[in-house]
Amino acid sequence: MVVLSKLDVTVAYPLLSLGYVITTVIGYYFLNESVNTLKVAGLVFICIGIICVSKSA
Repeated sequence: MVVLSKLDVTVAYPLLSLGYVITTVIGYYFLNESVNTLKVAGLVFICIGIICVSKSA
């Protein structure tokens, strides 16, 4: 709720998608999960989408 009081919803909501990126990184480094090129490509697309939506707001 603190974030919503400081940022517009159109900027704050796409940042929730960073949870997928953070979860994958934590899983890779701390839980020894495998991360293949398809997963990395998906994470790149998520980051590109976050950037595009944030820039358009």
